[in-house]
Amino acid sequence: MGLALDNAIEAAEQVNDFKEIEFTAKNYQGYLVLYFKNSIISNSHPDFNKTSKLSDSFNHGFGVKGIKQFAKIYNGEMKYITEKDKVILRVTLSVSNG
Repeated sequence: MGLALDNAIEAAEQVNDFKEIEFTAKNYQGYLVLYFKNSIISNSHPDFNKTSKLSDSFNHGFGVKGIKQFAKIYNGEMKYITEKDKVILRVTLSVSNG
């Protein structure tokens, strides 16, 4: 989940106004539910299917795809909501023994 935090930090650093990064973890009905909320440039509509902007694209750019795959391994899912000036990423991971 370090990828999600790295993405949140990178996005929030680009904001000139109020910068916010929030992480919450909850146990709910056999799932670990992780929420990552961060500021974005107002009305910027981030593209979650693109690769990294970093110069070393060979070792970067797996973020959202990697998070989706990780969630799938643990019988979970990844979803995101984009609002005017923030993104909320929700990752659910099964923690049940069955």
